[in-house]
Amino acid sequence: MLESQPQTSHKGGFVLTLTQVRARAFRGYQTANGLLPPRMSWLEPGAAAAFAAMNAACDRALEYTDVYRSVIDQIRHIKDANAQKKRLFAPPTKSGHNFGFAVDIAVDESRENFRKSGRTDLLLAARDPGSFARWLRGHGWTGISKESWHFEFLDGHESALAKIEAVYGPDLGLDNAGVQRALNRLLADQLAQPLVVDGQLGPRTHTAAMMADRALGLEDNGACGPWFRRVLAGATMVIKEVGA
Repeated sequence: MLESQPQTSHKGGFVLTLTQVRARAFRGYQTANGLLPPRMSWLEPGAAAAFAAMNAACDRALEYTDVYRSVIDQIRHIKDANAQKKRLFAPPTKSGHNFGFAVDIAVDESRENFRKSGRTDLLLAARDPGSFARWLRGHGWTGISKESWHFEFLDGHESALAKIEAVYGPDLGLDNAGVQRALNRLLADQLAQPLVVDGQLGPRTHTAAMMADRALGLEDNGACGPWFRRVLAGATMVIKEVGA
């Protein structure tokens, strides 16, 4: 269960409502039609609308290397990254990518596309990285200083983490029954029998939590602590697609 796939419904799951978008991909990330793979192309509805308007404003000159990233994918990226790159990844469930309001842009290539357009407004935006970031901000996308390629649709919130906590925080704090339901979803093909969802964290739940620790690369020792609950909620959340 180490790959989160979009679904339309799942009883008892943390449901994340997202919209599929069309994102022109930087070479190396392209599918046959030149777009990012569908599994990477989800945004929350408000971000999706701003994203579509922004891309229309530049004749789709922006090239993307990432849009949506599941919590499972976030964990995998952190595990696979070298020591220098690990610091660039937010912990799982603390990244805007995990909730559909962050994008990564191939900045140099996108600026070159702006210059090639010949349009005065895009030429001005391509003049330097600061001008480019201000153009994106004008369409609702805020950059962060330590990652020149990363932009977030904050919609009035001061940071990605503040938005996550304001919008999704309660859903990430699973109660005991929620932990059991999430463990059943995560370990569906590994448990001999599903856990009884009774809110009592007995020996079987502890064993399942140890299995989840290993699957997710956590170090909670089966204790079902706050961080474990948060990541478990994120790793088992379900995407519900809504129209653009």
